[in-house]
Parts: sequence; structure tokens; C-alpha cells
Amino acid sequence: MAVWAVTADGTKVGGARAVALALATGRSARWPVWAWAVPGIPWLLDQAYGLVALNRRRLPGESPWCIEHPEDCVPDPTTVS
Repeated sequence: MAVWAVTADGTKVGGARAVALALATGRSARWPVWAWAVPGIPWLLDQAYGLVALNRRRLPGESPWCIEHPEDCVPDPTTVS
């Protein structure tokens, strides 16, 4: 897990919940956090975040993190011998 957030009371959260808190804070909206009140949705969002995290090296960017910091990234299973 690479995304972390710290709440006002010092609670540390990671993954999909950290993304939701960042969206809620940055957009001054409560809807990203409401998902955690719906049964099954937190699990689904954590699974989606896990897929994104495992494939972040494939995401476009000006200077992809995994090129600059390969030690922090999961190796591509198709290129590992």
C-alpha cells in the first residue's frame, strides 16, 4: 500500500480509504467517505485499489515513479525470470 492519510485526530489510514479521505478533503465533499457505510463497498474499493497499486508501473505519467524508484515498486511478473 502506498497511499496514506492522517486524520485530524492522528488516525492513519491507507489504500482506498486514504484516497477517499484525500478526495473528501480536497473537494470539500463527504460523498467519497460515505462508501464506507455501505456493506461490501469498502472491500470492493480495497480490491480495486490493490489492482491499481499492482499495476501502477503501467499508468502514464511525466516521469513514472517506478522508473525513478524501482526499489519501491512491485516487479512486473511478465518480465521477471
